[in-house]
Amino acid sequence: KSLGYRLQYWQSTSSMIGAYPLLGCGLGQFQDTYTAYKLPDASEEIADPHNFLLEVAATAGIPSALVLTTALGLLILHTFRKGDAMDETRAETDTEGFGSSPSNVPGQANETGNREGQTEFFASQIKPVYCGGIAGLVIGPGLAWLDQLDVPIVHGVIACVLMVAVIWILHGWVCRGQLPRRLPLVGIAVLLIHLLAAGGISDPAVAGTFWILAAIQINILSKNPSRIRCVGSRMFPIITLIGLATAYWTAYAPVIRCRGHLSRADHPETRHEIGHVTHELKLAAEADRFSAVAVRRLANVYLARWQTRSIQQDLDAWTAANKRTLALAPRAARQWQESASGWTKIWKKSGRLRDFNRAVSDLRRAIKLYPNHAHFHADLACLWDFAGNQLAARAPARRALILDDIMRRAGHRDQFLPETLRHAMEVILDLP
Repeated sequence: KSLGYRLQYWQSTSSMIGAYPLLGCGLGQFQDTYTAYKLPDASEEIADPHNFLLEVAATAGIPSALVLTTALGLLILHTFRKGDAMDETRAETDTEGFGSSPSNVPGQANETGNREGQTEFFASQIKPVYCGGIAGLVIGPGLAWLDQLDVPIVHGVIACVLMVAVIWILHGWVCRGQLPRRLPLVGIAVLLIHLLAAGGISDPAVAGTFWILAAIQINILSKNPSRIRCVGSRMFPIITLIGLATAYWTAYAPVIRCRGHLSRADHPETRHEIGHVTHELKLAAEADRFSAVAVRRLANVYLARWQTRSIQQDLDAWTAANKRTLALAPRAARQWQESASGWTKIWKKSGRLRDFNRAVSDLRRAIKLYPNHAHFHADLACLWDFAGNQLAARAPARRALILDDIMRRAGHRDQFLPETLRHAMEVILDLP
């Protein structure tokens, strides 16, 4: 069954690639775009196609997928072409970091030279690794504090203990061990074989692992693998800090702060205080200006207040927030359905034809973006039926029942129409 699901994912993704062959649908846009190509009997609205090549081709275009496969092929070819030639010079390469004279080769008779060589090797090769680990422990709590996250002290203590234990266990290998020449490539192969049928290569943790293994493999194949070379080494730390700071302030921090405000809006003790919830949702929307989720939740609060108080200011606020949500997620079918639901509630209270037309227009847009979703067709049929136009309601009602029958035959219970809604469709079609 799992393989059958993946075949459905791959078939739909192939259609996506055909629609966006050169540049793809865009990074981070797979899930919203996928619904337009999802098969009628497929159950999930997946975030990735469970195949890294199809994912790259679908989100970044066929040329990007070709570049990636070419780079992988060259890495594999380069690794195996080194072959015996590199093995013959391995001993010389391994000892290059220590030097060849008695004064800088550990283990030789000259004890003074031994200590000096070990000290130089530790300072140039090992010390940066350990300093990086310590810096991570220091920077982590600092970032958590900037992001207003509550990190228990016990977690920091556990992390320190584990780091000391790892250093103590691996220190000998770090100083004297030798990484097998093809081992990182084996790791890359295992990862990519897994990604041929699972996961997504765009996931930060997965992508980070992939590129680190690739960098290690390339470094091993270099002429001097024991030394890390950087062009413009004096400027490298400055460039790195600028890059990290830019990434933090423009990408990482906004998302974390937005999530923090959303979490506080959902706090059990205050989630029923509408003023507090509205304030936190506003802060969430301001923290991450690209979050459609925060703006949609804020829009829902405005709509609920308008239904209770009938104040035009609340309706205007909902209209603005709803418009912004759709601009942030123009391919998200469920956002258009949410918008249609809002306009339907407004129309039922105001009786204005323009509100009804907006509800119909947004539902049709949702159906265009997700044509095989039975609930959307059923919503449109109910809207027409409530407006007294049974003729217009019949086509979406019939389509809703067809799609629901497909889901029932496929056994996807979570996608079934509720019995009351299915019965309403049958009533519209005058079915027994």
